[in-house]
Amino acid sequence: MTSETTKPPPMLDGVDHGWAWMALGACFLSNVMNAYFTYAAGVLNVALLARFEENVAFTALVGSVFASLLSLTGPISSFLVNTTNCRITHLIGSAMIFVGFSASFFVKSLNVLLITYGILAGSGTGLVAASILIKLGLSFDRYQGIAVGVAVAGSGIGMFLSGPVTQFLLDTYGLNGAFLFLGGLSSQGFVFAIIMRPCGREILEKRKRGETSTDAICNSLDLSIVRNKTFMMVLFSNVLWNVSYAILLIHLTNFAVTEGSTPAEGAWLITMIGVGSIFNRILTGLSLGKKNGLDPLLLQFGFLGLSGLVTMVFPLFSGTYNGQCVFAVVFGFYSGGMITLITPLVVHLAGVSQVAAGVGGMYLSSGIGGILGPPLAGAIYDAWKTYEYTFYLAGALFIAGAFFILVSSVWRGEIEMKEEEHLDIKESNILGGSAMFLAGSMSHLAEGTSPSIARRAMKLSKHSLLVDDVLRSSHSSILAREQQKVESEELQPLNRLSVPSC
Repeated sequence: MTSETTKPPPMLDGVDHGWAWMALGACFLSNVMNAYFTYAAGVLNVALLARFEENVAFTALVGSVFASLLSLTGPISSFLVNTTNCRITHLIGSAMIFVGFSASFFVKSLNVLLITYGILAGSGTGLVAASILIKLGLSFDRYQGIAVGVAVAGSGIGMFLSGPVTQFLLDTYGLNGAFLFLGGLSSQGFVFAIIMRPCGREILEKRKRGETSTDAICNSLDLSIVRNKTFMMVLFSNVLWNVSYAILLIHLTNFAVTEGSTPAEGAWLITMIGVGSIFNRILTGLSLGKKNGLDPLLLQFGFLGLSGLVTMVFPLFSGTYNGQCVFAVVFGFYSGGMITLITPLVVHLAGVSQVAAGVGGMYLSSGIGGILGPPLAGAIYDAWKTYEYTFYLAGALFIAGAFFILVSSVWRGEIEMKEEEHLDIKESNILGGSAMFLAGSMSHLAEGTSPSIARRAMKLSKHSLLVDDVLRSSHSSILAREQQKVESEELQPLNRLSVPSC
């Protein structure tokens, strides 16, 4: 066997090995920073209320726009990833965050702050966050669960830091100085983006599509995913639980202050959420797997139901700071797992070929819920002068989200039937030395990816007709035919595809 035949196939270059781990490190650190910005919104909301003395609903709108645009920009992020790549999308997002926070240093009006902090910086966090998740989906296959768990654990660390660090900045430099510091911190995103160079799979997917701008929009907003009933139920669930999540993100700190805690103690509650979140993000990532891992839908149902119960009973023991801390840790533990499951749910229910459209849809649904939650909670507080009803509402919506996950299982059989129809290529030696190449590029057949998607993924290959035979014939008959082929001619290896490596 020559060195040419032992060289890793282009499709697998930078996937599950080599630079993929450097990309994971960049995604982890970027998640730390992005989560810090997002979860600092609750602490900044208290400072905005004190500085501008507007009503709670309008003030909360600024923070909710910032936090929800992280999700609402999902389709735009998918479009940018499809037309460029994850690295460039991350660079654009980092630039928007830098400009938005830095400009907020000069702002003296809440209306203008809604534009600089809420819209500009918030949109940047969305581009960064989506590019991270898509990058993980493209760079990892066998170790995807571990990679996602490690990367999103960075979000837990960001949560851990956001409360006390932001409160320290506000106490030391004031609101404007804190914005300037955040602007300087965001410039580190340029470094992380440079490390996220395209892998072989990313290059192949882009060349395979040969996209014009119109093609990219169709790929990013792939309407065929709407026919996936299970995935649509997950999207509805996503809207509901993100209403609740945004309510807690923005209003928990101020709720603690109204219950007698100091602003510094309220800020530490975000840290407590981060403590619980870190552990479960890692545990959830480790529990996922293609063969022996736990079902991501089952995990999502459990996390949503338990988060709802904890949130609904929280007002009963919120009068003491110890009770607030217990709630923050427990809620952080359960909610951290839900965020970890975004990419695994997309891959599991939609397939790797629709990962960009699926992540974009998940983020869009999250943003719709996120932008509705805080102003709704603020309006309830302005009407009844108490946050108790907002937490009852938040808990009920978490449970409603769990109900939609339960409903989604009605159509789960359709995906399982597809799994039974598909051949696990990793178990077959039909393609000899090319089997691992197919295992890497088509590993999600066992996750419910359709034969048409598999054919599109292999359309650059002269063996696409053979792949159709693999998908449509029984394992035993294919092995028999292949044995006859081997006797008459050598099998052309797939790893000679002319796809440049990174």
